[in-house]
Formats: sequence, C-alpha cells, structure tokens
Amino acid sequence: MPKKSHKPVIIIVILVIIVAIIGGFYYTIFNSKKNTSSSADTGLTQVIQNQNADKFLAMFDGNTTKSSISKIGAKSILLDWNQNSTVDIGKISSTLKKGQKIAGTNNNYHIKYEETTKMLFIKQSKLTTMTSKLIVPSKLKKASIKVDGKSVSYSDLTKNNLFPGVYNFKIKLNKAESTQRVTILGDGRSATLLVPKKQTTTLKTSVEKSSNKEVDNNNQDNSDVNKKESTPSNNDPTYKDASQLTSSDLVGTWDGVDGENDPVGALPEKIVFTATTISVQRAHSIQNNMNIGSAKYSENDGLMVFYSDDDVNIPNGFAVKLVKRQYNGQERVMLEQDDQGMTGWYIRQ
Repeated sequence: MPKKSHKPVIIIVILVIIVAIIGGFYYTIFNSKKNTSSSADTGLTQVIQNQNADKFLAMFDGNTTKSSISKIGAKSILLDWNQNSTVDIGKISSTLKKGQKIAGTNNNYHIKYEETTKMLFIKQSKLTTMTSKLIVPSKLKKASIKVDGKSVSYSDLTKNNLFPGVYNFKIKLNKAESTQRVTILGDGRSATLLVPKKQTTTLKTSVEKSSNKEVDNNNQDNSDVNKKESTPSNNDPTYKDASQLTSSDLVGTWDGVDGENDPVGALPEKIVFTATTISVQRAHSIQNNMNIGSAKYSENDGLMVFYSDDDVNIPNGFAVKLVKRQYNGQERVMLEQDDQGMTGWYIRQ
C-alpha cells in the first residue's frame, strides 16, 4: 500500500501557528497603544492635580525645554489649568488631543499631543508646543534680572527659546527699576523685554511752586502725589475670557501702548468700539470702519473675532481679547488685537 502523505496536515499546522503568531503580535500592539494612550491621559491628570512641573516638562521633547527657566513657565500653565479650567481636569488631555484651548483658562498655550513611532508599529504620545525667542536689549547685560524671584543672567535668557507660560520679570538697571510680565503662548511669536526708564515729573506744591523730581515710572513706593501724577486714570473694563466677550464690553476709545512683530507700523494706533461698529485708525490718518454683523470665538487662538457682513475694509475679521499686563508698575486690563502674526496692546481712555 502506498504511504499516506502528511504534507496537508503539516501545512495546516504551520498556517495555524502563523495566524496565531500574527494575531498575538497585533493584539500586543493594540493593547500597547491603548495602554500607552490611557497612561498618558492619567499621567497628565495627575501632573496637573499635583502641580508637578518637572514631570510636565518630561512629557515634551528635550529641545522644547532647554531654557533654564522652563520650570517657571510650566508651573504657571499647570496653575492656570488647575485653578481656572471650567472643564474637568480629567478631560484636559482629550481637549489637548483635539488641539483646543482649555475653556476658562487665561491663555491658549497651543499645547497638543503628537504621536511618534517608538518601536516598529508601537506609537508613543508626547506633548508638543512651540517655543519663543525672548529679545533682550544689550543694555540689560549689566542689569539685575529676576524671574519670579529667581536671579538670571543675560545669557540665561538669550541662550535658548522660552517654553510657554507666564514669566514675571523684575529688572533693575542703575537707579531705574521695572516689573514686566511676559506671556509666551506657544505660537512661536517672539517677546521683548524693555529697558527700565526714569521719567521726570513736575509736582505742584500747595503754594503752586514747581519742583522737578526724578521718579521711577514703575516704583510702587512713591508718595500719593507721585502716583497721582504718574498714573493715568484707570478706565479699564472688567476682565472677561475672550469666549464671553461682546462688543458692548469693549465700548470706548483704545489707544495703542505696545506692539510686536510690526516692523512697518501696520497695527492700529487707535481703536474705537461702539456696540455696533469698530473704527480703526492707523498711521498717516488711514482709517477703516466696519459694521459688526457677527462675532465668533476662535478656540484655537483664544480670540473673539468680529465680522462684518457688508464691509470689505476688514475682510478677515477683527480678532481681540482682554489680557492683564503690567503698565507703569500697575496691572492693567488691556485690549489685545492680533492680525496675521502682529500683536498690539491698547488701554481704554
């Protein structure tokens, strides 16, 4: 009798083994990906709850956190998320994965998740954002500079770009001193430190004799008379998150006090809001007007954008928000206007 061939059985066994190996491989990959994602979500939630800046920075690429003061920025972000978020802290991770601003917080730091291939098909999630160059005038090389109480040098600030967050600077140069708040928003735009200046103020005595006194324009310990003469009248609006802004909140005349990324002077010098219109006055008496037709909140930029249905002078809309910034030694509520990478800050008169 001819012998029976065992080849079909062997082939079937081999196929079963191959299918089992492939199935097990993909099952391992799927679970690894699922566990990695879950671990990242849980990890970020715990970091926010515990305000652990070191672990938070470890979730980013090393090139993003090179600055010696990155921890200060990280702490400010975690504090903002923990104290001001109107969404559950456990949902912040999923919000970042959508590339959205955390509702209720002071700023959009443009932080999101990015998946990278760790090993073969296994992916790893890391947080990503953009750093910003801090422009520090050369005059400050000899200045005493502190950031949130930490002494730093000129080279510390210029060697590496800044991680997103809020940085409170105290700068002393000779007899001049100033406090400046710099907010890095993770959008790559540069920020600038200003050289503190002294100003001469003429003070009237009770018998109307004049005497010139040199005062620091950022000194909080001046006499009541000095403060009255050097501080503008405060007509600031009540601070609101951009998502809640209406044109009625901004009614008034706003004068420009600072700007960045505007080499040709294209930003408005003055902005006038009414409940239904916006009037923009630029250099050389150029003026644009628009009737407000609608307004839409941009979650990605954290800005309220006003649009007109019938005016082509401002076709891309007028994007603004209220921010808190230091001005002449006081924290003021300013109007921030953003236009294609340029940013201007305005105080209501």
